[in-house]
Amino acid sequence: MAAVRYFGNDRRGYLLLGNIYSAQGKYKLARVQYYTGQKLFSEDAEYNFLLGKTCALLKEKDEARTFLKKALTLDLPEAQKKEAEEILARL
Repeated sequence: MAAVRYFGNDRRGYLLLGNIYSAQGKYKLARVQYYTGQKLFSEDAEYNFLLGKTCALLKEKDEARTFLKKALTLDLPEAQKKEAEEILARL
C-alpha cells in the first residue's frame, strides 16, 4: 500500500500495486487495485485492459468482457489490443 500512499491520486500507485499482486498470482488482490484505479481513471486503456484480463483469469466472464471491450475503444497499444481480442474470443 506504500505505492498508493506515495503516488496518491496518480494513476501509477494502483497500477504498480496491481501489477505486483498479479505477478505473485494474487489475482483477487490485483483486481481490487485495478478496479480502484479504473474507477478513478475510467478512460485509461491500461486499467480497463488489466482489469478485464484479471477478471478473465478469475473466471468473471461478464466483467472481463465489459472492461476488455471498453479497453478496445480507448488508446490501447497494439500488443494489448491483440491480447484483449484473443481473451474475448476465448470467453
